[in-house]
Amino acid sequence: MITIDKNSISEYTLVPNVFIESYIADAEGDYVKVYLDLLMRTSADRSSFELASVCDALNMSERKIRNALKYWEEEGLLELFFTGGSLAGIRFLSPGKAAKAREKHRLPTERVKALKKGDAEARQIIFVAESYFGRPLTMSETADLLYLHDKLGFSADLCDYLLEYSITHGAKGMNYAKTVALAWHAEGIKTVEEAKANSRIAKEPGSTGAKKGSRPGNAGKNKFLDFEHHDYDLKELARRAKD
Repeated sequence: MITIDKNSISEYTLVPNVFIESYIADAEGDYVKVYLDLLMRTSADRSSFELASVCDALNMSERKIRNALKYWEEEGLLELFFTGGSLAGIRFLSPGKAAKAREKHRLPTERVKALKKGDAEARQIIFVAESYFGRPLTMSETADLLYLHDKLGFSADLCDYLLEYSITHGAKGMNYAKTVALAWHAEGIKTVEEAKANSRIAKEPGSTGAKKGSRPGNAGKNKFLDFEHHDYDLKELARRAKD
């Protein structure tokens, strides 16, 4: 019998392979740090914490932490719970299921290459997106964006407005834009004029577009600052996009 002394091994955190394979390449480095820090806290029995402790541990601002949490919620890896307008709890969701859902509305690499080579409007859409984001698109972002054009029939003008809409709501990437686009498609929106009319309706008091999803209020005592509110509820959009 061989025994192993584990005293020399410190506490460790298990990271799902699919997170490494499907998410790290596209995510900002600081966002990955936040995800790993939270994952560590769940495995180390330190699941109750204050926002300041995350800021101190990662040497990041509160705004950066909030942006990271919002990003991972949009990616489908976290569920955020609010109490009295403040974030009170976080639940990890299966990265495997989220990755499968994300791939459902993404073009294959070969189709992306074909569009970039032979479709002038596709190249224009990519150029506009990179101008809005202020950086080159990743391959997965390009595949998401061209899916809207190739499979959903979004024109260059509608893609332009979609990206502008997303940027004005603080989402400088394809996650939020894609979710909104799928909701527009489900509602039969095909023109910029229809999208603008839909956006105006969503802002009116009492409209379904402006309604935020309810969150359980018993998720802990953490006093996170609240996130900015969007016209669209991301979970509702995702549900409608699957229908």
